[in-house]
Amino acid sequence: MTTLNTPETFWNGVAANGHQIDKVLRHHGSPLVGQGELIARVSREEGVNPILLLAIMQEETRFGMGDDRSVTKVEYIVNPFAVHFAPEAKGIAKLRLPHGEPCTFEQSLRATVRQLKQAARNARAPLTRAAQTYNSLNAHWANNVDSHFSRLMKYI
Repeated sequence: MTTLNTPETFWNGVAANGHQIDKVLRHHGSPLVGQGELIARVSREEGVNPILLLAIMQEETRFGMGDDRSVTKVEYIVNPFAVHFAPEAKGIAKLRLPHGEPCTFEQSLRATVRQLKQAARNARAPLTRAAQTYNSLNAHWANNVDSHFSRLMKYI
């Protein structure tokens, strides 16, 4: 079983292309179908595994759908990674950029990648290290993301 908790896997920015990413999003009924090429491009540029990003999306917002499939909130679509731009804010206010404007999907994606890179840089177990800052409140976050990753790899 492949794990994200190795540098070789975590930092593999070419693990999937845009078509493969959209295939995963489509399979899960995500409103983010069509963002696969952007995810693949940013992953290649930054050297972060795109399937890691999908696994985080699955863990945080069920691929942009949230917990209730009948209600798709704009914040889940714009920020499916649940990265906070305003840590002290609650709800949709946490999506505001420093000058007050709302973030875009690409800004959310790039902020997530930056946070992962800062947290996991030079770590032998990068997913474990990233979990300490990405979601320090959930002790099972790294295991959940790694499990999602293993299942998502079946679609690639």
